[in-house]
Amino acid sequence: MTQGSMDHQKSGRRPSFQNGYTLVEIIVALTILAILSALAIPSYRNSVLDNRQRSAANELLTLMHAARNEATKQGNFNVIICASSGVASGCSGDDDDGWKAGALVFVDNVTSNEALDTNETVVTFAQGLPDSLSIKTSKDKFLFSPFVTPPNPKTNGTIYFCDDRGASHAIALVVNTSGRAHIDRSVGDGVCS
Repeated sequence: MTQGSMDHQKSGRRPSFQNGYTLVEIIVALTILAILSALAIPSYRNSVLDNRQRSAANELLTLMHAARNEATKQGNFNVIICASSGVASGCSGDDDDGWKAGALVFVDNVTSNEALDTNETVVTFAQGLPDSLSIKTSKDKFLFSPFVTPPNPKTNGTIYFCDDRGASHAIALVVNTSGRAHIDRSVGDGVCS
């Protein structure tokens, strides 16, 4: 026997072991974890929603740039980007819900009627938005001309990307009359209603 165990036998005390945590320590740790989780979850949700919005706006911005570049390459023909649910369906003609379904870029080189016709070249198509996002706009298509003078009013417009947080968190994709597109975070109230 060791000296330590003999001392315990002589004194009649049992050796005390502290393996584990007390109930109070566990409750305090769980309370701290609950408080930290309550603070982090809303912030994480906002980050996820912001990323979805930015991703959708950037995808459409990329299509706007592709349409403008294609118009410059074509030289004599307009390039259209329009709301569409697919290449086979052409342009949808619906402002808000059409853009939610997807976007189509094509060269309007056969009839110049701003609609996808047989034998017109499809540049690209992008699938629609996540269900958590909605689009608000008054335009169902944007026309990109190879010539920027005079400015084309059919090119100018704004597409708003909204979610359940309202206009304070909305993103705007703004296209000016020369076809330059950019994303703007300063969106006015009432846009997403």
